[in-house]
Amino acid sequence: MYLTAADVHTERRRHRACTAWEKEGRHAALKVSSRTQETNRWIVRWRFAIDAREVERLVAEGEGPLLEFKPADARPVELATTLAALANAEGGTLIVGVREQDGRPIIEGVPNPKLTLDHLYTAAALCSPRFDLLPPERVEVAGRLVLVAVVPEGLRDAYSVEGRFVARGGSFRRALDADEIRSLLNSRGRFAYDALIVPGATRTHLDEERVRAFAARFPSGAVMETDDLLEARQLLARLPADPGATRVPTAAGLLLLGRHPQQFLPQARVAVVRYAGPTMGERFLARELEGPIPAQLDAAEAWLAATMLRAVELKDFGRTDVDEYPLAALREIVLNALVHRDYLASGDRVRIYLFSDRCEIVSPGRLGGPMRMDNLLTERWSRNTVLVRGLAALGVMEELGFGLNRVAQQFKEQGLPPPEFQQTEGTFVVTLRGRGARMLADAAPERGTGASLQRGRAKRSDRQARALNHLRTRGPLTARDYATEQGVSEDTALRDLRDLVERGLVEARGETNNRHYVLHLDGR
Repeated sequence: MYLTAADVHTERRRHRACTAWEKEGRHAALKVSSRTQETNRWIVRWRFAIDAREVERLVAEGEGPLLEFKPADARPVELATTLAALANAEGGTLIVGVREQDGRPIIEGVPNPKLTLDHLYTAAALCSPRFDLLPPERVEVAGRLVLVAVVPEGLRDAYSVEGRFVARGGSFRRALDADEIRSLLNSRGRFAYDALIVPGATRTHLDEERVRAFAARFPSGAVMETDDLLEARQLLARLPADPGATRVPTAAGLLLLGRHPQQFLPQARVAVVRYAGPTMGERFLARELEGPIPAQLDAAEAWLAATMLRAVELKDFGRTDVDEYPLAALREIVLNALVHRDYLASGDRVRIYLFSDRCEIVSPGRLGGPMRMDNLLTERWSRNTVLVRGLAALGVMEELGFGLNRVAQQFKEQGLPPPEFQQTEGTFVVTLRGRGARMLADAAPERGTGASLQRGRAKRSDRQARALNHLRTRGPLTARDYATEQGVSEDTALRDLRDLVERGLVEARGETNNRHYVLHLDGR
């Protein structure tokens, strides 16, 4: 069995320490060198041994997001563009000595290895900042020599060539526009969007009550002017062209303390969607949450608490309320999405999808800095450091960032599957699987008079919990349906349902003789 291009990069991700392995008699080693201090950058150096049969396999597989071919006569600027495109994406492999002929890659070899090596190192120097090229591998394939250059993932810099930023996407390179460049720099920690002034926003767009509460968290707030404190925390700033000008909010200032941040940052919102089944069916309820981040977080938590399934377990003469998901864990994941998302992704917002069998939290922006899929529980990094410090000062989160560890531990302690993480082209997705399937099975209507009598003696809150489960998973409910399922009279059913309506959980629709009940559109 031989490694494909994707396998090669998967192995690189998994083996971040020195390791070796055997595959059908051939030995391949992944080596990690020490840190380099050039221009104060930390670059992890890789060397991946690759043999002739593996090169043939990669060439047969064809170019993709992690693999590109170049002929031996490629100019240094072409090679530089390829190196930069791979470095600005997920890294990858460049094989020099492969030419496309009649739509197929052909191994033609490198007739002058010394000259081609010189072109590769010149290409690395043409990148800005200079790309730290690892020594390319020389591999002989059927009497033809090719050079294999590896570009690591997770680099700390964003690279341009002749003033242009490019990135690998699919099997092609593409130029990045201004917003994508800022997003790339932001994800590499080279550009702090949350510390930038928001055009059009003024000091009056901050909520004074929130400002006072924030200042009260600091001992220095008693002796410093409030605006001086906010400026020191990078929540206010002055225009660079006019240092004496009135201070105005930064993006972090609006997101933390703004009256209505969405006036200037429309992407800073949360969409919450509830589906009846395991797929995005037609019947769903949705709303959008706005306001500063602390308010969005509280609203999302309240929505989840009201929307998720809830059951009652009777054990040892005691009563225990059991939620479909650990609410504290859901809050932590939503907080991570709000704090670490890419706010430069102006066309997207944080999304929470609640299905019958899982909850998905989608955050705009891919992982940045040193974060990778294999170190999520051990590495610490944020693209929005001003925001993190502000939320930590408010006591909303810890600046140290151990949230995902706590979530994983809570799910383990409650016997639930571990969280699942996925990275798409432009988002990071966390999938949580709770007790939904089991709870729905337990809540299924029972048959027989004994069951009806037992349900009739149940507390109102238990009957209402089962009714909410019905509304969420099976759709509208009438008072007669409620009475039959719960084993109570229609008068009791009407009282229970009116109580749910008054609490804002259920909405009554239709005339008196054709009235039915649905979950409230606001999901409160």
